[in-house]
Amino acid sequence: MNIKQLLMNNSLFEQLTADELDQVVELMRPHELPANTTVFKEGGHGNYVCFVMEGTLQVLKSRDNGQESVIATIGEGQSVGEMAIIDGLPRSATVRSVTASSLLLLKRDDFNTLLSRHPETAAKILKAIAKMLSIHLRKTSGELSNLLFA
Repeated sequence: MNIKQLLMNNSLFEQLTADELDQVVELMRPHELPANTTVFKEGGHGNYVCFVMEGTLQVLKSRDNGQESVIATIGEGQSVGEMAIIDGLPRSATVRSVTASSLLLLKRDDFNTLLSRHPETAAKILKAIAKMLSIHLRKTSGELSNLLFA
């Protein structure tokens, strides 16, 4: 599967035309990782989002006792680290490759370039990120409510 086909199946890009997707793809950078490699660390500086071309990543969250819990598994066509291109805050989780993985990275600076050159395209992506984060927040709120009031 080529890059464009893979990204068209990602919810962040489902509203983009083929030309708009080309605008994004030209800003992405390939990155290869061996298995069991840290992509980014919880608390570290975040300045890019990752799109998985091949392989599997785990999203891990540190507990108070220092142990890590797997909170998600990310596979082909999925993304992780979306908040980094928006807020510039420290990473909220650690991401590690389970298998050898091929990623595409979109750095915040490159997204800002997209924002200045093609604001309509960037706005569609920002709306998709907002929708995705809203869905995650609703799910988390429901889970928290179940824990607190069980």
